[in-house]
Amino acid sequence: MMSLKAILGVIFLCTCIVYVKTQEEFVSPVLNTRKNVNWFNYLGKTYYVDSIFQTNFYRAMQFCRQQGMQLLSINSEAENERIGKFVKDKGYLHNRFWTSATNLATANKWVWLSTGYDITFFKWYPGEPNKHNNTENCIEVGWFGTAGFTWNDLECSRTDKFFICEATSDCHNLHC
Repeated sequence: MMSLKAILGVIFLCTCIVYVKTQEEFVSPVLNTRKNVNWFNYLGKTYYVDSIFQTNFYRAMQFCRQQGMQLLSINSEAENERIGKFVKDKGYLHNRFWTSATNLATANKWVWLSTGYDITFFKWYPGEPNKHNNTENCIEVGWFGTAGFTWNDLECSRTDKFFICEATSDCHNLHC
């Protein structure tokens, strides 16, 4: 007959094995839907456009990182137009999406938090950035009226935004 200490040891060992096995086999529900209509590739990047849940900037960043991706950075007019076209073609004209852009570290200096690089291309909506009450330190993108797919600064804590994740196309972490 096994002692209580031995039984507890076996239970602990089994629990650890199940935990490790579960962690190794875990694949995000998002990654399980690689053929989902919300994925597209463009110029060496793979994008995931969230249209499922809305959240704040910080949670959006966390979600993308959990998928082995980064929150969106846009480096050219062509990339901005391609993302805008995808959003429009999917019928998400009224959705707004977080990017990784922020000026939290230095006022008036916008950087892509996902890459650490200064932003050199901007596509502001007319009158933006307006730094409303000096609390708008993140950037959302979306279709704003007739201005097209443009950018707006807003509070990072807003919880009513969707988001776009990106990764380089080698996407070894994405199990492509």
